[in-house]
Amino acid sequence: MKKLSILVVALMILGLCSCGSSSEPEQAAVEQSAQVIYKDEYVEVTFEGVSDLPMVEGMTAVNLSFQNLSDQEITVLPLDSSVNDSMVQFVSGTPATMQGGKKLAYAMSFNNETAGISDYSEVKTLEFSLSVNDADFNEISRSDILSIEVS
Repeated sequence: MKKLSILVVALMILGLCSCGSSSEPEQAAVEQSAQVIYKDEYVEVTFEGVSDLPMVEGMTAVNLSFQNLSDQEITVLPLDSSVNDSMVQFVSGTPATMQGGKKLAYAMSFNNETAGISDYSEVKTLEFSLSVNDADFNEISRSDILSIEVS
């Protein structure tokens, strides 16, 4: 009986060990090539790379960081977006709104099928302009078309 008890306890411990999960969160692979792509009196925009959009199959994320250079609230919107010369609409779950002097890590996304690609690794070029708006949503600045070669 003692041997049976030890065997049962050993199997339970073995079973518990195999059920554990990694403490490291799953990270989406990112094509990194951080570069400042736009700066005016209101905002500095850095392109951080492209990646799969986590938890959403068939979508690619365009990872940006914004630095609000003003002392007022601004919202930055993408316009005239294209991927590899195919027009697409960049979307996000929330607007890129930030208080004066603050930074914001931001991901815009697009549907791979619409862009004619199967995953983010096929992105070669991104083009878009940015509209900077004040708290009343009046446009206070707009970039020319920004072109990014993705490596």
